[in-house]
Amino acid sequence: MAEGLDAVYKNIASSFPTENLEDIGKTIGEVNTQFGFVDERLQSASEYMLKFAEITGSDVVTSTQNAKQAISVFGLSGDDLEAVLDSVAKTAQDTGVSVDALFGNVINGAPNLQELGLSFEQSTKLLGNFEQAGVDSSSA
Repeated sequence: MAEGLDAVYKNIASSFPTENLEDIGKTIGEVNTQFGFVDERLQSASEYMLKFAEITGSDVVTSTQNAKQAISVFGLSGDDLEAVLDSVAKTAQDTGVSVDALFGNVINGAPNLQELGLSFEQSTKLLGNFEQAGVDSSSA
């Protein structure tokens, strides 16, 4: 297992443009811990998480944990990781709401949002629009 993680680290470090190699190690460890991914799937998901954190200016470990929690509360699987990250990043860019706030609001509101029949993506957009309009989405 350690050899596999080391190979993933070396592959990402040699091809991914980052100044902080420590972030690569933390990302690989957290993605492996949260999702159980190994080998190529671990490398792919870790690269995606690093890109997400870079684009959104978020902490990669926190974002990985938030993504896992959101996936869990919406009954999704690790295969939905990229779609979840894309939805949060797009909504954050469209509304100016931070990714941490979006994740938090969607995770906390998941039972009510699901009761309304909303998907993760729909929930993220709705709560992002609420926040952008000045409505406290946690109480709405």
